[in-house]
Amino acid sequence: ACAGVGLLVLSVPSRIRHVPWLVVPLCVMALLATISLVFRIVAQDIEYMWLVRSYYGYIAAPVIFTFFVHYLRMLESKDIARALDVALGVVFAGYILNALGLTWIIQAVVNRAIFVGFDHGRGFTSFFAEQSFISIQMAFLLFCYLLVGRLTKPRLVAVVIAASLSAAGQMFVTLGEVLLAYVLMIGVVALVGRGIRVRWLTRLGLAAIVIALFLMYQDVVAQVANRAGLPTRGITVVSKLIETGPAYIGQDTGVFYRIAGVLQAGATLVENPLNFRLAAASDLDFRETIQPTYAWLSLALFDDSTPVYSRRVSSSLGTWIIEFGVVGLLAAVSFIVMLIRRGVRADRTRSQPVLWAILFFVQVLFLAVPLANPSLWLLAGLIWVTATPQSAQVRRPVEELIRRGR
Repeated sequence: ACAGVGLLVLSVPSRIRHVPWLVVPLCVMALLATISLVFRIVAQDIEYMWLVRSYYGYIAAPVIFTFFVHYLRMLESKDIARALDVALGVVFAGYILNALGLTWIIQAVVNRAIFVGFDHGRGFTSFFAEQSFISIQMAFLLFCYLLVGRLTKPRLVAVVIAASLSAAGQMFVTLGEVLLAYVLMIGVVALVGRGIRVRWLTRLGLAAIVIALFLMYQDVVAQVANRAGLPTRGITVVSKLIETGPAYIGQDTGVFYRIAGVLQAGATLVENPLNFRLAAASDLDFRETIQPTYAWLSLALFDDSTPVYSRRVSSSLGTWIIEFGVVGLLAAVSFIVMLIRRGVRADRTRSQPVLWAILFFVQVLFLAVPLANPSLWLLAGLIWVTATPQSAQVRRPVEELIRRGR
């Protein structure tokens, strides 16, 4: 609450001189959430705590996004990179505390950050509530470094090591999203006629070879890691997924939670397209309305006859659709179209990193990241600032340094 008030004070109209069009869908959803909040408080049909937690995600998004768009224009790329270095250093500091058995220090800040060793195949937690969150945040750091033109080899290695030490299955999902975004970026660049560079295809080929070798020998890697006393949770998930297929996702509740938001969003559009209900995912009446289609999708795709629910889904734009139906879908489509259009119109020198970041960002908006995660809107703000259209006449500090670096 204090952080939100602070951002609002810093974001008053007298200070914010540039409000990007991308904030419009965010503001529309915040307005709808406010209206629904009032209705639900009057009706007294849900616990207030869940209303507040859900509402925060809506109201924080436009504030945080506008705040970063405004202040990132005033910073140089080296300053942004230095702040990212500090964040990365904190993650490694948390790993050291985990290794020294001092996790209780971390729990004074994050009480859910529980590390009990590698007994269950899981890796370090650092200052995160779950290991799976680490790889997602490392991907955010990766693209932030890339957008400001400061992704050096040492930083890339540090990000990869930090993600690997979590030993979470989410690490492989995130890696897949990064690679898929890279492939899509090459396709978009070719589609708009800007030409494909040989080194892009070379990197893609090397990545394909590494992935093929890992899939061929993943059981050997798991055995070696197990004998060495290292966490093997992520590798185990990959092995079982290869052996069992999509049905494994239905068997592993933790994995299923990551994609349940997308399935529930689809079920909402079919069963309850005019839904207008904040914190709908935690509402038993709402769950009953989408149960038929949600159960059918779970069974058809993942052989899961008993679909699970959570009070807060791990899908940002999926949350928009679940809680506001068709209106949420229209806002989500508008947001994505505006973002991609910004990337396509970016200066040629930055089109490749910007499009890569956008196409990754669109994926995480639907999978594994809740609406309240502020890193989403930091990355969105950085994308918007660095993706300056070719027609722009004013060069801002961070953009000029990126150009010089290239």
